[in-house]
Amino acid sequence: MRLKKFEQFKINENIEAPMIGSKASELTGEVTLYRLTSHPAVDMENPGKYYVCDKSELNPDLLDEPDGDLYLITVTCDSSNIDLDESEKECAKLDCDCVVAVKDDKSCEVLSVEPYGKN
Repeated sequence: MRLKKFEQFKINENIEAPMIGSKASELTGEVTLYRLTSHPAVDMENPGKYYVCDKSELNPDLLDEPDGDLYLITVTCDSSNIDLDESEKECAKLDCDCVVAVKDDKSCEVLSVEPYGKN
């Protein structure tokens, strides 16, 4: 069996493509994270895995069901609870660099749950 030239194969990684980084890697110490939900009842023990690190980046279009009443969940956690690999994957998937995934949502302290106004 003869091999074709390597230049005829496609490469999985494109070095020239811009990387969508994650702001999650820049977070240190105690951090405040924000999450939108369409569910009026929030489990205070398990508030959720995915957040954004910047309140100005909240986007209802990222939700599976963005219609209807929305609620803003604000939590704090230590930056050691942030899953950098999962955050990077979600940032690339959603084309948004401020998505943050937490390792354990039970380690997040819920500060508030309030109605979210679409401004």
